[in-house]
Amino acid sequence: MTKRDAIRQRRLLLLVVLTIVLRLNSAAQCDFLRPSRGPVLKYTFEPTLNDGNLGIHIRLDFVDGRNGTAELELPSDWAGQSHLETGIRNLKALSADTALLDTPQSNVKTLRFPTGSYATVSYDLFRDWNGPLEYPKQFRPVLEREFFEFNTQNALLRPKFGPSDIVTVLFDWRNLPSNWKLATSFGTDAHCQAFTGPWQEMMNALFAGGDFRIHSVGAVGQQLVLAIRGQWPFSDEEALDKIQKIIWAERKFWHDEDFPYYLITLKAFEGDSGSSNGSAFTNAFWLYLPRQSTFSYGIQNLLAHESFHAWNPYKMGPIPEPSEAVHWFTEGFTVYYSDLLLHRVGSLSLAEYLDRVNRKLADYALSPEKNLSNDEIVVRYQRENSIDELTYIRGAAIALWLDVQIRKHTRNKKSLDDFMRRLKNNATRDPARPLTTLRILLTADRYLDRQERHHLRDLVNSGGTVPVPDFPFGRCVCRSVDEVPTFDLGFDRETLLSKKTVANLRPNSAAFNAGLREGQQVLGMSIYWGDVSKPIRLTVHSGKGPQMIEYLPRGKSVLIPQYHLENSGGAKGCLLSP
Repeated sequence: MTKRDAIRQRRLLLLVVLTIVLRLNSAAQCDFLRPSRGPVLKYTFEPTLNDGNLGIHIRLDFVDGRNGTAELELPSDWAGQSHLETGIRNLKALSADTALLDTPQSNVKTLRFPTGSYATVSYDLFRDWNGPLEYPKQFRPVLEREFFEFNTQNALLRPKFGPSDIVTVLFDWRNLPSNWKLATSFGTDAHCQAFTGPWQEMMNALFAGGDFRIHSVGAVGQQLVLAIRGQWPFSDEEALDKIQKIIWAERKFWHDEDFPYYLITLKAFEGDSGSSNGSAFTNAFWLYLPRQSTFSYGIQNLLAHESFHAWNPYKMGPIPEPSEAVHWFTEGFTVYYSDLLLHRVGSLSLAEYLDRVNRKLADYALSPEKNLSNDEIVVRYQRENSIDELTYIRGAAIALWLDVQIRKHTRNKKSLDDFMRRLKNNATRDPARPLTTLRILLTADRYLDRQERHHLRDLVNSGGTVPVPDFPFGRCVCRSVDEVPTFDLGFDRETLLSKKTVANLRPNSAAFNAGLREGQQVLGMSIYWGDVSKPIRLTVHSGKGPQMIEYLPRGKSVLIPQYHLENSGGAKGCLLSP
């Protein structure tokens, strides 16, 4: 094919794309902007009720110019959930001369359609689990009579694209009930939505609708939106105020106001107490909280952590698989900054901040797996998600150490803040460059001498023990080696969580001395995992009926470096400016 023929073919393809989009737009009566480049997809959503259960009929129209053949991915695995395709029913091709073919992969279909034409498929999305909405069921599509929430990876059938491929995606929500509010990664209440950008951003998109209350703050073009439903111990205004305070502080940290729109959805689990969850998405994050939650430290930390992910890693470039290879940075450094930023905005006092740092240092020091190499952690992660906890606390310890080294090497002219912003700014200039451990280390090299560079690689790659440095920020914090009691549940944790039963109870443990006995059924529990300062409260079945047992989960003590204020009145003004 000559160069002129190739140009002519590209122009013809663009004409076909625009013609199809015009046809689709005319049929939908939605005033979509005309896409200028890349494949075009259009999703149309229609809620249905079957035997009182909400379902959503989804239609996908698309054209991508790949010679009439495309691979379609069904939702499969996401956030520790598997077999997500069980929520998809009645999948079929609608366009003329189009065939859906099975492949060796159960979650991949081959779609064949006439070359130069477009393809249409449809399916029904249903909730594929029973019982109350409780952790971790929110990671599967949530479809309730009053609302829905799902994301691209757990609910949408899609063609295969590379993370940096530019696509145009159109969304038609006009069939939602008239009294429902809509809140997605691409806007609120506008029932005709459009997105053009990297496919990675579409893959991380969030979609919610139903009986939400919508609140927004900020100027036009820089809106922060809260979509909240249910009744809470706090007001909508209090929630929005605390969320705004954290989001604004993080934008200031990153020197980044390039957020014309940012969404937070807030919903309740079906329980008064228990686990909370926050997850970050494109221009959005969700919060699931127990119904009696207040805006305590735990919730604010969750907000700070998840909103920080809007930059780390989502503005730092695509992450190659396995993504766990950079969890030491994407999660660990986010853990480090979550509390630090809460302190900087005044939500944590210096004493409270030091307490949080000390707990992480203790958790790291006491971890029997702290010296696993990064490669070993990735392999272990495939077998047990719990190993991910190590990457969080080890990454936070590395962040603290690196912050100190950068400040020392630059004589306090630079800090870890500058390193983080450089990673983000480099990705802005080269969005397709992957975020890998090597790229992170090479960026850190700019701030370190040769010995420090080798040391950092040992900590990250080989699992070397992370030293506890002098406190990086202030003059009135000292470091000492303290006796720290270990957290000791007193019996087997996995049996408690899976079977609600006391098993392998250790004699003379605090649990035994408090009256707990082998084989007892646990009817209720309140446990602050890893926190030896808060009592464990268990309601167990006994011969006299339910019985409350309470004890402090303190085991043997070990020596661990910790930080302390040098005097009780010296906290004010101790921290240096960032």
